[in-house]
Amino acid sequence: MRVVIIGGSGHIGSYLTPRLVNAGYEVFCVTRGVKSPYRPDQAWKYVQHVVLDRDAEEAAGNFGERIAELDGQAVIDLALRHHLDSRS
Repeated sequence: MRVVIIGGSGHIGSYLTPRLVNAGYEVFCVTRGVKSPYRPDQAWKYVQHVVLDRDAEEAAGNFGERIAELDGQAVIDLALRHHLDSRS
Protein backbone atom coordinates (compact mmCIF):
# COMPACT_ATOMS: atom_id res chain seq x y z
CA MET A 1 0.00 0.00 0.00
CA ARG A 2 1.26 3.46 -0.91
CA VAL A 3 0.97 6.06 1.88
CA VAL A 4 1.57 9.79 1.43
CA ILE A 5 2.46 11.65 4.61
CA ILE A 6 2.30 15.45 4.48
CA GLY A 7 4.69 16.70 7.15
CA GLY A 8 6.25 13.26 7.47
CA SER A 9 9.50 14.47 9.00
CA GLY A 10 7.98 16.62 11.75
CA HIS A 11 7.46 15.59 15.35
CA ILE A 12 4.76 12.95 14.80
CA GLY A 13 6.02 11.99 11.35
CA SER A 14 9.51 11.27 12.65
CA TYR A 15 7.99 8.37 14.58
CA LEU A 16 5.18 7.38 12.20
CA THR A 17 7.10 7.33 8.91
CA PRO A 18 9.70 4.70 9.91
CA ARG A 19 7.01 2.54 11.52
CA LEU A 20 5.02 2.49 8.30
CA VAL A 21 8.11 1.60 6.27
CA ASN A 22 9.00 -1.19 8.71
CA ALA A 23 5.42 -2.48 8.44
CA GLY A 24 5.88 -2.86 4.68
CA TYR A 25 4.23 0.28 3.33
CA GLU A 26 5.58 2.30 0.42
CA VAL A 27 5.90 5.75 1.98
CA PHE A 28 6.09 9.18 0.35
CA CYS A 29 7.14 11.93 2.76
CA VAL A 30 6.00 15.39 1.61
CA THR A 31 7.92 18.24 3.24
CA ARG A 32 9.23 21.71 2.54
CA GLY A 33 12.68 20.14 2.71
CA VAL A 34 13.94 22.43 5.45
CA LYS A 35 14.68 19.97 8.23
CA SER A 36 15.70 16.41 8.94
CA PRO A 37 13.54 13.97 10.91
CA TYR A 38 13.82 14.24 14.69
CA ARG A 39 15.02 10.66 14.98
CA PRO A 40 17.45 8.82 12.75
CA ASP A 41 16.28 5.44 11.51
CA GLN A 42 17.48 3.09 8.79
CA ALA A 43 13.92 3.06 7.39
CA TRP A 44 14.40 6.62 6.06
CA LYS A 45 16.52 5.31 3.18
CA TYR A 46 13.39 3.54 1.85
CA VAL A 47 11.18 6.65 1.99
CA GLN A 48 10.42 8.60 -1.18
CA HIS A 49 11.04 12.26 -0.30
CA VAL A 50 8.92 14.88 -2.05
CA VAL A 51 9.81 18.54 -1.55
CA LEU A 52 6.72 20.69 -1.92
CA ASP A 53 5.90 24.17 -0.63
CA ARG A 54 2.31 23.82 0.52
CA ASP A 55 1.66 27.55 0.85
CA ALA A 56 2.89 28.28 -2.68
CA GLU A 57 1.02 25.32 -4.17
CA GLU A 58 -2.21 26.25 -2.38
CA ALA A 59 -1.88 29.87 -3.54
CA ALA A 60 -1.55 28.59 -7.10
CA GLY A 61 -4.45 26.19 -6.58
CA ASN A 62 -2.27 23.12 -7.24
CA PHE A 63 -1.74 21.50 -3.86
CA GLY A 64 -4.48 18.89 -4.13
CA GLU A 65 -3.40 17.96 -7.65
CA ARG A 66 0.23 17.61 -6.60
CA ILE A 67 -0.73 15.27 -3.75
CA ALA A 68 -3.09 13.29 -6.00
CA GLU A 69 -0.25 12.80 -8.52
CA LEU A 70 1.56 10.72 -5.90
CA ASP A 71 -1.24 8.15 -6.25
CA GLY A 72 -1.44 7.32 -2.55
CA GLN A 73 -4.00 4.87 -1.31
CA ALA A 74 -3.92 6.76 1.98
CA VAL A 75 -2.96 10.37 2.71
CA ILE A 76 -2.03 11.46 6.23
CA ASP A 77 -1.84 15.22 6.76
CA LEU A 78 0.30 16.12 9.77
CA ALA A 79 0.91 19.72 8.67
CA LEU A 80 -2.49 21.36 8.95
CA ARG A 81 -1.30 23.90 11.53
CA HIS A 82 -2.41 27.23 10.02
CA HIS A 83 -4.50 25.89 7.16
CA LEU A 84 -7.60 25.43 9.29
CA ASP A 85 -10.18 28.18 9.34
CA SER A 86 -9.37 30.11 12.53
CA ARG A 87 -12.57 32.17 12.58
CA SER A 88 -14.55 31.62 15.76
